[in-house]
Amino acid sequence: MHLKRRPLLLLLLLLPLLACGQSSRRLTLPCQPTISEAAADRFEEKIRPLIEEEGPEEFTLQTTCDEVTSFLERILEEHPGESPVEDPRVCFTPGQVHVAGRFVHVFPFELEGVAVATPHLVDGQLEIEIVRASAGSVPLPGALLRTLSNTINETLAESDMDIHLSAIEVGEGQITVSGHR
Repeated sequence: MHLKRRPLLLLLLLLPLLACGQSSRRLTLPCQPTISEAAADRFEEKIRPLIEEEGPEEFTLQTTCDEVTSFLERILEEHPGESPVEDPRVCFTPGQVHVAGRFVHVFPFELEGVAVATPHLVDGQLEIEIVRASAGSVPLPGALLRTLSNTINETLAESDMDIHLSAIEVGEGQITVSGHR
C-alpha cells in the first residue's frame, strides 16, 4: 500500500468507530459542575484585575469548577457558532484538571471528548501534560497526547501574557494560581 494513503485509510476506519462508539450517555467526569450566571459573574470578577493594565503586581486566583464552567458557557453563548466545542465542563481533582465537551461541525456527527491534564510550573511558566483523553469511547494514544501537550505548551510559551506563576495547586473542586506580573 502506498504510504500516503495510510493516514486516509486510518481516518476512514476510525470515523465509523468513533460514530458507533457514541452513546446517549455523557462521558463521566468526577464532578458535575453547576452552571449559573452568578458563578460566571464571580469568575469574571476574579480575573478582571489580572487582565486590566492597572491590576495588582502580585496575585492569587482561587476559583471553582462551577465558576470556570459557567464562564466558558457564557463565552460560548455570547459567540454562537464560533467554537467547535459545545457544552464544556471542567472539573478539578487533586493535581488534575478534567475537561469535557461536545465537538460539533468537526465530523459528520457530534462527538463527545474528555481530557485529563496535569499542570506544572517550569521557570514561572505554565506547562500542561495531557495524561488521558478520549474521543467518544476511543482512548487517544500516548503519542497523540504528547503531541497535543506539546502544541498547548508551545502556544502558552508564545502568548504575550506578562505573567509569571509562582504556584499552582489543583484541589478537589478548585484551583489556586499565584504569581506576579
